[in-house]
Amino acid sequence: MVEFTNFPYKACTCGHIVRWAFDPGTDFSDQLFFGENAVRTARGSTGAPTCRRCGAPLHGQQQVTLMATAQFDNFAPIEMHMRLLGYHCPACGLDQAPPHEFDARDIHTRSRSSPTGKALDAAVESIGLDR
Repeated sequence: MVEFTNFPYKACTCGHIVRWAFDPGTDFSDQLFFGENAVRTARGSTGAPTCRRCGAPLHGQQQVTLMATAQFDNFAPIEMHMRLLGYHCPACGLDQAPPHEFDARDIHTRSRSSPTGKALDAAVESIGLDR
């Protein structure tokens, strides 16, 4: 499950979305996946993940809820919430996605093969943005 909240848009009086209030461009994904308030993703490989914060080995995926925030001038923070199979670090408590969970698997179509990646693509498309 991937959900965006506070994404600013302009609508007509009937409620139909007319257009987004701004074009977030690449800064949007940079903030959500690489910024200070980004979704945390474990380091290492899928077979040997380690905690992004403390470097401890991670074992046994479980359901985790992750959140990221993007901030743009003159708008409320845009939040992304996701629930996925990830890791809870036993050493420091950080919840994080598996390594490479959001990587595009096909460089030509940029399609993702993980269920979370596909849910992310669907959420992005549902708010009218291109991947």
